[in-house]
Amino acid sequence: MAPYEVDSIFEITAKPESSRVLDLGCGPGRVALQFARRGAHVTGVDLNQAYLDKARASAEHSGLDAQWVHADMRTYRSDAAFDIAVCLYNTFGYFTDDSDDARVLENIYESLAPDGHFVLDHLGREICEHAISLDPYTETREGLTVVHRAELRDGNSILHCEWDITNGERRDSFVTDQYVYSVKNLVELVSNAGFKTIECFGGYERSAYTPESDRLLLFASK
Repeated sequence: MAPYEVDSIFEITAKPESSRVLDLGCGPGRVALQFARRGAHVTGVDLNQAYLDKARASAEHSGLDAQWVHADMRTYRSDAAFDIAVCLYNTFGYFTDDSDDARVLENIYESLAPDGHFVLDHLGREICEHAISLDPYTETREGLTVVHRAELRDGNSILHCEWDITNGERRDSFVTDQYVYSVKNLVELVSNAGFKTIECFGGYERSAYTPESDRLLLFASK
């Protein structure tokens, strides 16, 4: 995550850099550590222990203070503990039952302080319909070759991706299915979780959201 994106989140939420920040689905800590560098009190939550171990090691190496919690976002809740909660870079929408997504948003709402803010970075359905190509995409760098195939399924609500990764003689394949929300559906889902003020942009520069946007960036306040 580029530093200006963290700066944008602080600017839009009007929260100080010393805020209590929840990074839900933190992975190896790329986003959480950027917040920690600003002086935020960060808690990173992820279900993958290996990612958390990498995040902890990176924090220790950089002399940064952060908390790392091994938990499922469908059950993690810390009542009124955070000023800002973020769920960024396609960490939302991977459950087979979309009611789980609603549960995640309810947990986030309850975990925020009364004047807390939530930031969701999502690959909107409009973007997928405009940009997804059925042709395989191949990228090679430093001896690693990645072949990526993507298609929309179930009325364009599911982004199905197939990955083939070759590194020397080793080849790995995996599949992901992500529920992709339209801006209308996402706003409704977030509103149903209790959030009051909701704004959507096409990126961290706060451009208008269109099918040509790179991301669907949602800001909501409790």
